[in-house]
Amino acid sequence: MKWVGAYFLHLCSGALVVPGLTLLLMSVGFSVVHRLAGIGGSPQEFYSDYFLPMAVVVALALAYQVCETFTAKCAVWVWVPFTLIFIARVVVWMASGSVLFRSGLVSHFFAADCQVAQWAEPNFTSRCSDKLFLTQLFIGTLAYSCGAFIYNVIARRASRPAVSVQP
Repeated sequence: MKWVGAYFLHLCSGALVVPGLTLLLMSVGFSVVHRLAGIGGSPQEFYSDYFLPMAVVVALALAYQVCETFTAKCAVWVWVPFTLIFIARVVVWMASGSVLFRSGLVSHFFAADCQVAQWAEPNFTSRCSDKLFLTQLFIGTLAYSCGAFIYNVIARRASRPAVSVQP
């Protein structure tokens, strides 16, 4: 039962905390990058362009920190439910036979030009909701599991007794 509770905690962290923390850090990151590097544009453009890489960084760091407090063995499996959801959405999207299917899988889910500021555009929901919401959950939970795996590897190496070679 303890394992189920820990898994649910990690699942919520990967699915709810990672996107929220990413959004928060993106707003802080925009102001820092905008002031220091002089990168133009709006915060919405910055978020739209860099949210996937930032979600990966946030998920890796969050998983590593959470695994120091809670058990890390079940956190490695957080990617499974969201990968299944992502695969189901890809199958439904491919079966729909829409015009967007011709754009390609990678283009639709990972590389579509989706700017949050253009949300009022007529086909924004059908063109960008998968990339802005579903792909971020998929990538975020995958990175969360990778962060937990990295923690497990480092913790395992740290717990090994030192082998001394005596001549």
